[in-house]
Amino acid sequence: DRVPGRSKRSMAVHVARRSSAVAWAAVIAIVLANASLTACTDGPPASSGLDNLHIFVYDLPDAFHSGLVQQMTQSAQAAGSNCDFMASPCTETQWVRDFSSSRQLGAEVIILNKILKSGLVVTDPKLADIFLVPYLAATDCRLSGYFWRCLGSDLSVQIFHHLTYYGHLTRHRHLFLGTADIHSLPVIIQSQPLLLSLGARSRGHPGHIVVPPSVADAELQPTAFQRAAADVERDILFWLAGASNNLLRWLIFQELIEAGMSGTPPHETGRIVVHVSGRDIRQSSGPPPPRQMLTEMRHAQLCPAPPAENSNAGTKRMFDV
Repeated sequence: DRVPGRSKRSMAVHVARRSSAVAWAAVIAIVLANASLTACTDGPPASSGLDNLHIFVYDLPDAFHSGLVQQMTQSAQAAGSNCDFMASPCTETQWVRDFSSSRQLGAEVIILNKILKSGLVVTDPKLADIFLVPYLAATDCRLSGYFWRCLGSDLSVQIFHHLTYYGHLTRHRHLFLGTADIHSLPVIIQSQPLLLSLGARSRGHPGHIVVPPSVADAELQPTAFQRAAADVERDILFWLAGASNNLLRWLIFQELIEAGMSGTPPHETGRIVVHVSGRDIRQSSGPPPPRQMLTEMRHAQLCPAPPAENSNAGTKRMFDV
């Protein structure tokens, strides 16, 4: 009945912490489980009746949260974007390199704002069930160069100097925000027991919660989307935008392009719209404006989601139009 390298007592503590992490992951998932979780709208998420849940939010320097949002907004607008970074619903009128694609990583900004408005926040750490760490790890990593494992970030190391109540017995109750692909986050953040990310979630991490990418486009906010859904004419049969940077993706793109040029399928079923981009400048002049792509997607009957460039990297393929 011995566990090699671990006493019965330490094993019991380990099991208790794992069970606690599972429980808190379930609680957070329930609190955040609603249609507008990552929609850039005002108002808190539904509390689902969990009025007894108490969340303590660390009072971190601006550099860990609002400062990052401000940097992202200023960089984007200097490059020509007409939108802020997750502060309000907005649809971009042009594609801005290194920002437009980054907007899908902004769920942590929206979730933080919703939790702060949820009525579950307490100022006394002794009452806390969850300790929320308002460090926007995905935003920091994007500004730091978005290297694999976020090797350019200094804040991910500095953050732990500010976590007064973080320790061996409480780490499983500290909720970290990192809504990027998990392999793009700092290793020290990846290893935390309670983490929100875009996934993929590995086995053995019951406290890792996968959330959908952020939705900041004005037309896709819940109320606007529901109001307009019935009025959309689906006159595009296939719509696809992306890079044809592996064999299977290249074949899918070629088939759709050739079908569109040849008039197959019949015209009455809808047209085929394909936008090709990629690292090879000969492939494309760049994606069309997000507003145009959004309009086309809303008119499409089918939006194929081919395998990712590297399907082993855990990249998600998610569309909801």
